[in-house]
Amino acid sequence: MLGRLTRAARGLAPLRRRTYSTGLMDDDVVAALASDSSLTSRVQAIVHPSTYDQIARTKEVAQNARVLQRDTGQQLFADAQQQRATLGARLWELYKQQRQQRADEMTAEDHAALLSGFSSLRDGVGCAQVLQDMRLAGHTVDAAQLQAALHASTTAPAVLAVGRHLPQKPDAALDRLYHARLVGSLARAGQAEYAWAVALSMQARGVPPDSECVRPLVVALADAAEPSVALRAAQWGEAHGVALPPPVLLRLLRSVGRHSGDCAAFAELWHRLRACAGPGELPVEEDCLAGLRLAARSGDHGLAQSIVGHLRARGFPLRDFYVEALVLALARAGLWARAFEVLAEARAAGACRSANSVRGLARLLADTRASDSAAAATAADADAAAAAELGDRAFAALQQTPASLAADSVTLDALVSGIASAGHPAEALSRLQSWYDELSQRRTLSSYTGVLRACIYPSNQRVAEQLLRLMLDADGLEPSADVLEMMVRVSLGQFNYEDAFVYLDAIKAAGRAPQWATYAALARRCAVAGDPRAAVALREMRELGLPVTDALQAYVDARGRSPRHEARSRGSRSRGKTRKASREPQPPSEPSDGIDFEV
Repeated sequence: MLGRLTRAARGLAPLRRRTYSTGLMDDDVVAALASDSSLTSRVQAIVHPSTYDQIARTKEVAQNARVLQRDTGQQLFADAQQQRATLGARLWELYKQQRQQRADEMTAEDHAALLSGFSSLRDGVGCAQVLQDMRLAGHTVDAAQLQAALHASTTAPAVLAVGRHLPQKPDAALDRLYHARLVGSLARAGQAEYAWAVALSMQARGVPPDSECVRPLVVALADAAEPSVALRAAQWGEAHGVALPPPVLLRLLRSVGRHSGDCAAFAELWHRLRACAGPGELPVEEDCLAGLRLAARSGDHGLAQSIVGHLRARGFPLRDFYVEALVLALARAGLWARAFEVLAEARAAGACRSANSVRGLARLLADTRASDSAAAATAADADAAAAAELGDRAFAALQQTPASLAADSVTLDALVSGIASAGHPAEALSRLQSWYDELSQRRTLSSYTGVLRACIYPSNQRVAEQLLRLMLDADGLEPSADVLEMMVRVSLGQFNYEDAFVYLDAIKAAGRAPQWATYAALARRCAVAGDPRAAVALREMRELGLPVTDALQAYVDARGRSPRHEARSRGSRSRGKTRKASREPQPPSEPSDGIDFEV
């Protein structure tokens, strides 16, 4: 155990136990500073303690980690950071003392010792200061010293300070190291934009990157929600032989899944990560869900199957949205039969019984675009015809296995509502009448509401009334309040909207209160027509406890004060009278004692 901890602490330059706890210097350090020994030995005494101090400090770190229940590696890292700051302060004190007392007497060996000390402590600012003193003293700075100073620079200001002392035409290795350290320091500081600008200059000049340049740059760009640029940086590094480790691949995959729609890039990163990642470096469920969304959107059923298999292998239950994405990916790829097989297998396992598992099919049919169809006269008709054709292909695949668990009313509801949402409720009505009978399935209220909702915008009262008759006569279903409210909305889209009040009375007779959206649509329609029943609708909303927003009240008031609507209202009440009589102001109507929409 002690040997492993000693190897882990090697290079951290820890102090003795009493030195770290009290903040005092070791006896050998004090003696070295007070003696007349060379500057090199004094720097070595500060930077490199004895082996006994390393072993003693390692034992203390291990004991503290056990007491505090912390990881030994984290404890060692925190201990090294604090000790490095302490040693750096001592070295700066020695350096200032030498500059004040014997600045003109310092030799090249003294500067080299100080430069080596600051490099060991990774103090780039100290290295830059020593390099400046060497230039002023006329000492030669070789490439090895410049490389050591660049390796010690961990921040962008330190790298820039050291870069001022580079020759005007540095060699390729030194130029590459300078740019790589600058890009890495900017990326680690969160300055992804500036880091990428330096990387672009490297590409323009033909300077190859290294791992210390590419990996922080990819991570910074991925965290800055720039997945496309991060992919370019990764490709740039791979072109020069820089491979990305699994943690960097995971960060890049996460950024692509959340901020990009590039399914091909996500699939490539997914398969690479699955091949090289360890147990603790695999994507979590949130990353898998982002990949499933991309796969469902682009039709990459191979990626969707791989993600679902990965989730199942990690012990996640088969959830509805997993199957929904997989089924939608298969459907987008045209594999309808395989999509329904997957749905049937999931339902046989006890999942995906609700309508949420097939709602993606309805969206797929509703989003169908086929404006190049020659059989349609307009683009809207072309879209609807394409949706109906796609729905017929889906039903044909479903018809191949009529005894399957996928061939039920829930799946048929999704297909029919998708065709209706594409803009052709008449086609949906015809399939509503035939598909369910062919598969021996019973129509439910959900089967009608999907088509009826598509009749609201644009208003299609003819199809809506046919749906209502089919519901009442053929299936013997009692219209729910939602169905009646949809009929109200459909009637409001007609020139003669008196049927809306009939359906509204039916809702009240059933003991249900209409929703806010229904009342708001009724008030707006009456206000547009100059109908005084708009005020009655607002009053009834207040009596039922529904909020009357300021925007709705202002809309009704503005429409009611319009001269055009006032003339239309007077004309509708005095039809058949003379024009002179129609211009006379009408007496105000008496307030109604009840909630009545009759004028």
